[in-house]
Amino acid sequence: MEEAEKEILPDKVENVLVQLGEKPVISNCCRIGTKKQGAIRPIKFTLRDPDAVLQVLRKAYVLRSKEGFRSMYVCPDRTTEERAAIKEMKQKKKLLQASQVNEDPPGCSEGLKTEHTV
Repeated sequence: MEEAEKEILPDKVENVLVQLGEKPVISNCCRIGTKKQGAIRPIKFTLRDPDAVLQVLRKAYVLRSKEGFRSMYVCPDRTTEERAAIKEMKQKKKLLQASQVNEDPPGCSEGLKTEHTV
């Protein structure tokens, strides 16, 4: 979401949530990170109701099909330990995928068979 001077963040977040068909109460809303020229900082927002959080997370995939919202990503708040565990899991997955790319798929070592049985 574009960053502007004196922006009203709760209204911007509410607009996104309306696209999901939700209208929860936003209790806190702010941009995170350091302001840099040409960079858009992510928005962190908190919802008052935990059930509303689950509903928003379940419907977040809908944003991919909406014009102007395709580059948005909605994710749950995670603890430092959870973030570290997810990072480690992604690294392991990446290494596993890289090792599987180097291996021949099953059946390729036999070569192509050109005989046909009728």
